[in-house]
Amino acid sequence: RSFLDASGVQWHGARPHEPDWADSSRLVAYTLSGQEEGTPQLYIAFNASHQGLAVELPPLPPGHQWEALVDTAR
Repeated sequence: RSFLDASGVQWHGARPHEPDWADSSRLVAYTLSGQEEGTPQLYIAFNASHQGLAVELPPLPPGHQWEALVDTAR
């Protein structure tokens, strides 16, 4: 088994791979992926604003799709 390291984290903003590190930003989004080929990915987004925000999910390999596990906006 291996543990997650910095290479397994991809940072995002409202668009994939475009993090917004500005002081005014209220969104933190990232993807966690394992070290081994075929390990599932986990996309996590925190929106600390009182306003809703649409985010674009990062693309997955052919034959894979994102599945919502938790949605606190509902």
